[in-house]
Amino acid sequence: MALEDANAAAPYFKLAAELGTKTADKKWMLDVLSTLSQGRHEFFAKNYVAPKRNQIVLDNSVADNADGFLTGLPESTSKSKS
Repeated sequence: MALEDANAAAPYFKLAAELGTKTADKKWMLDVLSTLSQGRHEFFAKNYVAPKRNQIVLDNSVADNADGFLTGLPESTSKSKS
C-alpha cells in the first residue's frame, strides 16, 4: 500500500520541485492544471470548446478638460496607432 501511495504522490512532488524554478508559460500551466485535476478538468475533454472572447471596442473620444488640467502638455513623441 505504501508503494502505491508513493507512486500516486510522485507527480505532486515533481510539481512542488518545479514551482520555484520554472517560469509560467503555457505548457507549464497546462502541466500544473493536469496534475492538480488529475486530467479531469473540462479543458482536457475531447468536446471542449473555448469560450468566446468579448472584443473591447474603444471609441476615439477626448478626455474632458473643462478644468484646464490637461492644457499646455507637450505633444507626444511616441508612435501611436491613432
